[in-house]
Amino acid sequence: MTESFKRFDSRLIIEIIAISIIYVATAKVGQTFSIPPGNITPIWIPSGIMLALVILRGYAIWPGIFFGAVIGNVWAYFDSESLSSVMLSLFASFSNGFGDVMSALIAVFMLKRKCGTTNPFAGIPNFVTFLFYGAVIGPFISAFMGVGSLAIGGFLPWDDCIEALITWWVGDGVGALLIAPAILIFTFKDKVIDVRKVATELVLYLTAVALVAYLIIKPEAYEFILVEPIYMIIPLLFWSLFRLGQPVTYISLLCFFGLSINAAFNGVGAFTHPDQLIAMLKMQGYFVLVSSSVFIVGAILQDREQLLEKLEEKVSHDTLTGAMSRAYFDDCFEQESSRFERYEISFSMVMIDLDFFKKINDQYGHLIGDDVLKQVVNIIQSSLRDSDTLARWGGEEFIVLLPATTGSGALQFAELARKRVEHEVFKDGIKLTISLGVAEFEKGDSLKDFLQKLDSALYKSKGNGRNCCTLAE
Repeated sequence: MTESFKRFDSRLIIEIIAISIIYVATAKVGQTFSIPPGNITPIWIPSGIMLALVILRGYAIWPGIFFGAVIGNVWAYFDSESLSSVMLSLFASFSNGFGDVMSALIAVFMLKRKCGTTNPFAGIPNFVTFLFYGAVIGPFISAFMGVGSLAIGGFLPWDDCIEALITWWVGDGVGALLIAPAILIFTFKDKVIDVRKVATELVLYLTAVALVAYLIIKPEAYEFILVEPIYMIIPLLFWSLFRLGQPVTYISLLCFFGLSINAAFNGVGAFTHPDQLIAMLKMQGYFVLVSSSVFIVGAILQDREQLLEKLEEKVSHDTLTGAMSRAYFDDCFEQESSRFERYEISFSMVMIDLDFFKKINDQYGHLIGDDVLKQVVNIIQSSLRDSDTLARWGGEEFIVLLPATTGSGALQFAELARKRVEHEVFKDGIKLTISLGVAEFEKGDSLKDFLQKLDSALYKSKGNGRNCCTLAE
C-alpha cells in the first residue's frame, strides 16, 4: 500500500467517524420532537445534512451515514430484556441505517445521472430532480424501511403504520428540502452579494426578520395584528431572494422553520391543534409550499442571470478569436480617458494588422485562416497584463489598450508581440508577420483623434516594409 493511499484511507476513516458523530448529535436534537405512534419525529435534521454531505463528499462516506443512523436510532427503542428483543432492536436500527444510506445515495445518483451535475441550483430541471428524488423518493425509501422494520420488530403496531409512514416520510422530506439547500448554497453559489452595497437594506431586512421572529414566538404580544406572523415571512423571503441573494434567504427560511417548530410544540401560533401530529403536519405542509416556491423562483433567477451572462459574453467578446469586441473596447477607452482627465494617468494603444493575411485565406482556406487568427490572439494575450485589453477591430486588425503606459512602454510591448508572432510556426507550417502602430493618449484627444494617430503610425509601418512598429508623433 502506497503512502498516499494510506493518507487517503486515514482521511476517509476520520471523515466517516465525523459524519457518524454529526448524525448522532443531530438525531438527538430531532428526537426531542418525537411523537406517537412509534416515537417518530416529524422533523428529521440528519436527512438534509447527510444528503448535502453526499453531494459534497461523494458516495464513499456512506458508512458514516449507516453507523450514525444505527447508533442514533437504536436507543429510541432498544430492548435488552431477551436475546430476541436485542436482535429485533438491532434489526430495526440496521434497517434504518440502510434506508438512510439508500435515501441519500439514490437521490444524488439520480441527480447526477439526469442533470449531469450534483448542483441542485443549476436551473429548474436540476431543482425539480433534486426535489423529486431528494425530498420525495429518497425519504419514502427511508420511511418505508424504517416503519416496516419497527412493525416487524414489534415496536410499532401494524394499525399505526400508515400514520407513522406519513410522519416519517414528511419529516425526512422537509429536512432534505430545508436543510440541504441551506448547506449547499455556500458551495454552489454563483453570485456573491457585495455587503457594502446593500448594508442599509440588509440591516432593515434583519430588523424585520427579528420582529417577525419575535411575533412567531410571542403572537399574543400584539393582538391587534390581523395577519398571522408566520405568513409575514413570505414577502420577507422574496425580498431577500431578489435583493440579498440565496444564502441569506435559505438561512432565513431555516431559522423561521426552527422558530415555528418551537411555537407549535408550545401550542402557540398558526399551527396549534389538539392533535400534535396534525399540528406538525400542517406546519410542514406550509413550509414545503413556501420553500418550494422560494427555491423555484431562485432557480428562475439563476437561469436568468446565467442567460444574461451568456448574452453579455457574446456582446463583449469576438466569437471567433475570443478577443474583446469593439463595443467593449469603446467602453474601456471611455473609462481610461476619464481617468486621464481626473488623475492624468497616461495610457496608450497599439493597432495591429496581419501582413498579407488575404494570401493565407486564398492559399489555405478560411478555416486555416481562422486558426491563424486565434493563434495570433493567443500570442498577443500571453504578453498582456491583467489590466490590458485586446479587441478585434476588423477582419485581421486588432487593437490593444494599455492603461498606465507611456508611448515608449507601449512600443516595447509592440516590439515583443511582433517578435513572438514572427518566430511562431502556425498550422501547416505557415509563417506570418504583423505591422503595428503605437500612440500615447494626449489631453484633448477624442477616440476619433486617437484612432487617426494609430492609423497613421500603422500606415508608416506598412510603408516601411511591414513587420515593424511605429510610434505616432
